[in-house]
Amino acid sequence: MNSTVGVTVAGGNGPGSASNQLDQPHAIWVSSKTGFMYIADTYNNRIQRWKMNDTQAVTIAGTGIAGDLSTMLSSPAGVALNANETFLYVSDQYNNRIQRFDLTV
Repeated sequence: MNSTVGVTVAGGNGPGSASNQLDQPHAIWVSSKTGFMYIADTYNNRIQRWKMNDTQAVTIAGTGIAGDLSTMLSSPAGVALNANETFLYVSDQYNNRIQRFDLTV
């Protein structure tokens, strides 16, 4: 409650598209089951999953290129998981839609 010092837990390596970088992250959801962080990496058109203490992430949604196909995102701005954490919901801003991705496959 009284902390005045922040600790970088994801990104922090300048803007970019490498697995250890983010570019304009706009939202995060932390799993209550695994502690994984799901980050809307807006300018990279992807959702990144970071494990605590890892130095790089895994892309779990989006291709890194803006588009309107079902596998693509265009400036994702929000993320959420359902209660049992089997589905990831993404606010796909420039496509004017909410995308659902199955996390069990």
